[in-house]
Amino acid sequence: MLRLKRVAAVLMAEYPWSEAKATGFILSGAFTGFRVATITEYRFFPFRIVLEVDPGLDSEWVRREYQRAQRRLLRIDKGKRYKPQSAKHLRLGLFLARGREGTWREAMEKWNQECGNPEWKYKKPRLFQSHAQTALAKLRSRRPKGGEGYPGIHTEIVASFTSTRTHKRQPPSK
Repeated sequence: MLRLKRVAAVLMAEYPWSEAKATGFILSGAFTGFRVATITEYRFFPFRIVLEVDPGLDSEWVRREYQRAQRRLLRIDKGKRYKPQSAKHLRLGLFLARGREGTWREAMEKWNQECGNPEWKYKKPRLFQSHAQTALAKLRSRRPKGGEGYPGIHTEIVASFTSTRTHKRQPPSK
């Protein structure tokens, strides 16, 4: 029995098996398999997809699984491209998400004072309204990509989105 335990310990050090699986393999010769890929999606800033894959996996399978995870994370419909929002539109969406008081003209004037970039200022309330509503809708419908290159936005995005989801998929047996 002690010898069985030692051999199982050697297998456990070599493979990601529990003692029960290693012992079962020794006694029966039956290979129960082990996870060869784990795909984890982090739905908080900074948004990440982490792949832990066996180097022997087919690269085409890994590519497809990464794309599936990316579509879930960014909420991209099949056949559509993802276009990242600009820093201006990320900020504009967050500005509107914090709540709008008064008319669109008043909101535009407040935005023009707070935006911090003269190139981001608006002159026409209707254009401001259209851009702000579109930016907010995009922010709510999918997770913004990037953000790391946009100084000052990090903490706002962290406050806006926090959730984690893990998906574990087994590749097809060959």
